Amino acid sequence: MKIRKSTYNRIISRAANILKEDMRGGVDMLNWNELQVGDLVDVDGDYNHYSKVRITQKLEDVSRESSLPAGPGFIGYSTDRGFGEKEEFVFSIQDVDVSSYQKYAIAEARRLKSILKLLIKEQNQQL
Repeated sequence: MKIRKSTYNRIISRAANILKEDMRGGVDMLNWNELQVGDLVDVDGDYNHYSKVRITQKLEDVSRESSLPAGPGFIGYSTDRGFGEKEEFVFSIQDVDVSSYQKYAIAEARRLKSILKLLIKEQNQQL
């Protein structure tokens, strides 16, 4: 039995699309497993962009907490808004700018290191 070239191309095209979806889902799950409560990330949703969002809870399915499509995600609040009151919102893993996590993690590590140095210096001066 011989398959026509057009049929063969359609099969390959569909298989490639399925593989891309599966790979994206796998990458999203890797990112979801890497991010933890307390981490800072940027969130770029369909209508809004939030900088410096603090993750307060991990969700296996955001559709249980919101009208978002089913899938993993988080609850968090923006620390960059300056309104005084923390308004939490639900966001999907696909809306997280993963590179922002590295940016904020490095900045927070530097800040914590400098605070620790100050505390050690103060302790040494008291002795």
